Amino acid sequence: MLEHNQDGAALFLVMIVIILITAIATAALLTSKTDFAIAQNERRSVQAFYIAEAGLVYGCEILDNAAGNGFNDELAGADGTPGTSDDGLLIKRTPFGNGYFTVLVMDNEGAVTEDGDPFNDADGMVTIESIGERPLTKRILRMDVKSGHDSIPVALFSRKHFDMNGSIHIDSYDSDVEPYGHFPMRYSGDVRSNGWIDMVGVVKIYGSAYSGGIVTMTPNCFVYGEVLEHQDTISFDIDYHPCDSLCNPDLIGSPYYDAATQTFNIGGSDAISLNGTEYCFKSFTIGGRATVTFTQPKVKIYMEGDFTMNGNRCLIKVKDDKPDNLRIYSKPPDWETGGRANVTLNGRSDFYGVVYCPYGELTLNGGKCEYFGAFMCDEVTLNGNPRIHYDEALHGVLHAAGGITIFGWREKR
Repeated sequence: MLEHNQDGAALFLVMIVIILITAIATAALLTSKTDFAIAQNERRSVQAFYIAEAGLVYGCEILDNAAGNGFNDELAGADGTPGTSDDGLLIKRTPFGNGYFTVLVMDNEGAVTEDGDPFNDADGMVTIESIGERPLTKRILRMDVKSGHDSIPVALFSRKHFDMNGSIHIDSYDSDVEPYGHFPMRYSGDVRSNGWIDMVGVVKIYGSAYSGGIVTMTPNCFVYGEVLEHQDTISFDIDYHPCDSLCNPDLIGSPYYDAATQTFNIGGSDAISLNGTEYCFKSFTIGGRATVTFTQPKVKIYMEGDFTMNGNRCLIKVKDDKPDNLRIYSKPPDWETGGRANVTLNGRSDFYGVVYCPYGELTLNGGKCEYFGAFMCDEVTLNGNPRIHYDEALHGVLHAAGGITIFGWREKR
């Protein structure tokens, strides 16, 4: 009787062990299946991410080719009509690898833009959105781009040579941080020339000097950064169009503007505010203590003749005191009708802006005149006491003809 009871107890223990092993095996199988599912989901998510990234590359290529004409056509979609189903559709749902991507473009992330119109690219900035898809998984990436390439990483650039004679000061600041003078002076006031750089007097460059030829300095001149000679020459193109009879409509009737000759002249203590975003002149002159204020962002002035500032504290002001809000383009040789277009800033004139004068001469003469921005010119002559403050915020946002610059990237969660 005792032996039978022992046999029954042993059978019971064996059954308990079998049940435990089965439970453990089942749990292990379920855990393995869960881990496999998690790994599969993670794999699909990573694949969707890279598919979305590929979509951004394709989207950038499309906008890079379109940037010279603005982004309004892309914002309105293929049918060219705002408010329809294809608004902002750059690339419809397209197979890629083992998934799909869809690429859209929106003005300032679809928020209310500066001009209140999401289909009007008023500031040259748009956001590309790429949706990468795998089964049960979707990743969305966004990239912010601006029209134009980084084209001026220096305060002064000359295609030929520099002549500097006087008490000249070149430094830098960053208008995205604080206005000039609110922080200690910065040391990115670089200059570059395809030819020689000649410094006489007390020339102080708080940056580096790069020359395609040689650099000569008298004893009281100094460069805080590097002095590099025999550097490779560089060239650049500009966005330019010739003047026509329809330009400057907001100046018609102004006492300072002659529509017949397309010339602008203001002097004395007069002041004027210009509210347009694009102007074209055969001559532009400001003198005395006159002030010209450009109220809009990203203003362009196309010059077929000379741009001249002469006077005692004449001033050109721009929106938010940011040099990138005024760009002056002088004519290239294709539009030659006589002498070349030059830029001359004399006296105690103050100037905010960026000057592209690759076929004309830049001359800065005067007593402690202040220039905020950057200059790209054929020849550069500095005399007297000009003070040039390169805006580091220009590095990466200046606009040459066509192309885009990427300035932001993130994932939409």
